[in-house]
Amino acid sequence: MRVSIDPGADAAKIQFSDHPPAVGGTRELADGVLLDTDAQGEPVALEILWLSSRMATPYRVDVDVNTEPPVTLPADHPFTQAIFGKDEDRGAA
Repeated sequence: MRVSIDPGADAAKIQFSDHPPAVGGTRELADGVLLDTDAQGEPVALEILWLSSRMATPYRVDVDVNTEPPVTLPADHPFTQAIFGKDEDRGAA
């Protein structure tokens, strides 16, 4: 995972791989929160705009690594649907 912050653009980007992904599309999840997907619709990056209006210290990054077992949310969970779309949005049967 790679996190980059651009103070000039007042934005942060989180890439879900070590190398720049090929972006197939972008979806706005909320005002100024953009999800980049690859050609298959899988998430590859998340961009957050207007950092200085969202937090007091927009260019400081703290990282916590959770060592607990992963939690898998069901496909019909609202968060799963917001990030990955509903099955019918992805062409699933």
